Amino acid sequence: MANIAISLEETNKIRISLGLKPLTDEKAPVADKEKEAEENYAKAREKENKARKEKALRDKIAKIRNRQELNTKLEGKTLGSLENDDGDTKAWIKKSKKIVKEIAKRRQKELEEMDNQFQE
Repeated sequence: MANIAISLEETNKIRISLGLKPLTDEKAPVADKEKEAEENYAKAREKENKARKEKALRDKIAKIRNRQELNTKLEGKTLGSLENDDGDTKAWIKKSKKIVKEIAKRRQKELEEMDNQFQE
């Protein structure tokens, strides 16, 4: 028996004349699949890089906002800045004790008001 080989095109012509579907070339889809896989991988890498950059930007913005909030909380009088022109330590101590006493009085007054409201 002799081996008779015919090309894919010739086979498809015969199959079409017999009413059958033509055969497809198996080699072409493999290249397309590889190309598609490479494209998908490239897209996935781009998405990862974009997400990484966005996260870094969000973190940077959050860090700046936190720093701004801390700075706004820290505004006001500090131990280093004296309000009095004389700069006397005794005067500062007296003033701070006076402030503490005033705060204690306010708290006591608030507690008494809460007790009165509760009792009523």
